[in-house]
Amino acid sequence: MRNSDHLPLILGSGSPRRLELVSRFFSQEQIQVRVPDVDESTLMRQGDLSVEVLSRELARIKMDALHDQYDLPKRYLALTADTLVSMGDHVLGKPEGPENARRMLEILSGQRHQVITGVCLELATGSSRVRLLDDEVTDVEFSLLDSKQINWYVASEEPLDKAGAYGIQGLGSALVSRINGCYYNVMGLPVNKLLRMIQQISDEISDQIPSSQILPWF
Repeated sequence: MRNSDHLPLILGSGSPRRLELVSRFFSQEQIQVRVPDVDESTLMRQGDLSVEVLSRELARIKMDALHDQYDLPKRYLALTADTLVSMGDHVLGKPEGPENARRMLEILSGQRHQVITGVCLELATGSSRVRLLDDEVTDVEFSLLDSKQINWYVASEEPLDKAGAYGIQGLGSALVSRINGCYYNVMGLPVNKLLRMIQQISDEISDQIPSSQILPWF
């Protein structure tokens, strides 16, 4: 049974996959979706940042945008995240259209790549705020894809709103031969990492807000 005294969870994301995952641990009454409007292009062009740092910075600026663009409650738990796909020197965000998606899938075909999700978690007590930043990396290997497979998948339109132009939880599962690491990270939110961050932030602020108002297992 979920505690009705839990703080609201502000989900700073329009991703239905992230909403699905957090809904497993927090009630619909707790979750408030607020989608920040962020221009990611400047950061994406900075070639001196590692993909891990880039993912964390994107998650951070989304959290900052929540404060700038929304009237947040005095006490809350807030979550933003950003998922990138990286192979070698290529950082693959969301494709700009079908042709771009096709090129991304051709790059990934028969290759191993990394999925990196930066996570920003913030707890507001009414008098102070605590913020944590972290990231999760999962190795993913694709089967060798022929043009018919790629055309079939692009025609489904599933790749068009996903980093790296595929979704492992949908038809994109047909492309993946193996993974090493967190499956849910490839979906867009590393669940185990997130829950450990919630535990950490709860421990840091336990003198102001009891864990029973933060952790989903109370």
